[in-house]
Amino acid sequence: MDIQGASTAIGAGALTFQCGPGAHQQFFITRESGAYRIVARHSGLTLTMPSFNNSAQIIQRLGPIPPSQSLPTSQQFRFSRL
Repeated sequence: MDIQGASTAIGAGALTFQCGPGAHQQFFITRESGAYRIVARHSGLTLTMPSFNNSAQIIQRLGPIPPSQSLPTSQQFRFSRL
């Protein structure tokens, strides 16, 4: 996964891209409230689903402020074994 153009702007899109060494392709994943939060290393912004429409692009936005607030549903991710 890659943040488009290595942007640090709120609203920049996440997309699949060729692997590279950039921090814009590195993410922190933390477990919060039974779900996972994904934060882009280069920007510190949280990945967010702006809409629950299947074709919506994941973007980066500010996480909960203060961080101790509960994570909004749009920023909660779950992983499944394949």
